[in-house]
Amino acid sequence: MVPKPVARSPARWTRYTSGVMFVLRLTCSAIWVDVRLREINGRWIASTDTPDGPSLGLGERAFDAIEQALEPFDGIADDLLASVPRYGLG
Repeated sequence: MVPKPVARSPARWTRYTSGVMFVLRLTCSAIWVDVRLREINGRWIASTDTPDGPSLGLGERAFDAIEQALEPFDGIADDLLASVPRYGLG
């Protein structure tokens, strides 16, 4: 018996453009928040932990993804964003 060829999904062949994950500690006078940030195929995904669970953000720029991920920190999100390093994060 000859085995049938296996069809492969194109998604299996997606290549990551960056294997590096950045971890940023954003601070303000009230708290600090760790943000995990990664570029995948030219887009950015950011993840933060909140008291209610993880929060994700997506964007074409790293800063946009971080801004979305910080939405649950509504009252202090701007203060946290002010501590984002501006070097090489698009």
